[in-house]
Amino acid sequence: MKNIKCIKNCDLSHYSTFKIGGKTRCAWFPQSEQEFILLLKNIENPIAIGSGSNILFSSDFIDKDIIITSNLDKYNIDNNILTVEAGVKGAQIAQVLVEKGLSGLEFLIGFPARFGGAIAQNASAQGQKISDTFINAKVFNLDTKELKIIEKTDMEFDYRFSRLKKYNEFLISANFELQKSTKELVQKRINGNIEFRKSHQPMLNLPNIGSIFKNPEGYSAGKLLDVCGFKGEKENDAIVWQNHANFILNSGNASSIDVLRLMTKMKKVVIDKLGINLKPEIIFIEGKNEEEVELWKFLKK
Repeated sequence: MKNIKCIKNCDLSHYSTFKIGGKTRCAWFPQSEQEFILLLKNIENPIAIGSGSNILFSSDFIDKDIIITSNLDKYNIDNNILTVEAGVKGAQIAQVLVEKGLSGLEFLIGFPARFGGAIAQNASAQGQKISDTFINAKVFNLDTKELKIIEKTDMEFDYRFSRLKKYNEFLISANFELQKSTKELVQKRINGNIEFRKSHQPMLNLPNIGSIFKNPEGYSAGKLLDVCGFKGEKENDAIVWQNHANFILNSGNASSIDVLRLMTKMKKVVIDKLGINLKPEIIFIEGKNEEEVELWKFLKK
């Protein structure tokens, strides 16, 4: 692995849309699927990330190897079949498909996520979701050290869930079957998604990692938090967005402990006032801060 780029003591705040994170033992930057697979075979308990758009890194030192897939950005469109590597940006593909007049992934236009994370989360918005057009994926199983092709019927897609979150597997690449449409119709849907996101979600010039909590069945997490008065609530530089209470912004120099304390307060108040248990939509990669570890255990309950 000596020829694969590695940055030791890498500052992870540069690889998170939240701009929060401490240093990690080593950050690896594979340039190809082959290098990615080699790292997965040889690193003990690796963590793979794309844009870091739904990940809260601990502000403390993280004694782990992080694989950053941003250079795995190859894609191909054959007729109406799209093939993407794990590091391809969803927003980039949404725009490319306008020119092809292909529909099914317009909702990705406002997502900072790359396909590895979007598929793992079964990302969705505006009546579309990843699983709608998904065919199959090439994944690496960390337990067996084998590559597998997983068909849609075996992906266990659900709300913010896929088998990639259940089993020790990492996405390498995936295939999608899109619907033939027209440039005009696809662009119209793209424009609608952009306008919706502008009015309902903070742009990335306001550092954030998307929705903080999942929507409980039959409820909107944002509305529950709004009812409980959380818009504008702060923990140092971590602040709940004034326009939608299910987003936390880093207004300056927020740390991971600030975010976790604020999330804990949000969860406790919603339980106490409304009897509803909110569960995190984000992922937390912990360091050795004992308070953070305990807060995260509570938040996952």
